Amino acid sequence: DPHRRHRAGLPQKAAERLKAAAATLRDDPVLHDLALLKAVMAAGPAMDAAERDRLLAELSKPGAPFELLALEQKAVALIGAGRTEDAVMLIGQIQQKDGLSESLRRRLSEMMITLGAEPRQGEGAGPQTVPQPLPGPAPN
Repeated sequence: DPHRRHRAGLPQKAAERLKAAAATLRDDPVLHDLALLKAVMAAGPAMDAAERDRLLAELSKPGAPFELLALEQKAVALIGAGRTEDAVMLIGQIQQKDGLSESLRRRLSEMMITLGAEPRQGEGAGPQTVPQPLPGPAPN
């Protein structure tokens, strides 16, 4: 079916257009990063894994405008690659970061539950609320 084949190529076409737009937006880091993030999301698993990883590494640098959303996309990519333990670890790290929106907090919790991991108690309230237990015997 030619119509189905045409639709199948749309995510790649959208991603290419978004990457081209990002290239013209170098003077505006927010719009530049937004276009690249949308390119990664539009292409999904069809994007070359090395290119996706390179873009997400750039987009998830500390202080980047869409750091948390890029980290979420890294977790999605890990899940897609069958790297569940790595995804759970990354999601846990994201949940400890400041600035999580309620919708991102909810999506991260849903991913953890879907992956069979225990959701963190009081997650997203900040690392000071739920300290990680120290290994070894409990203090007396």
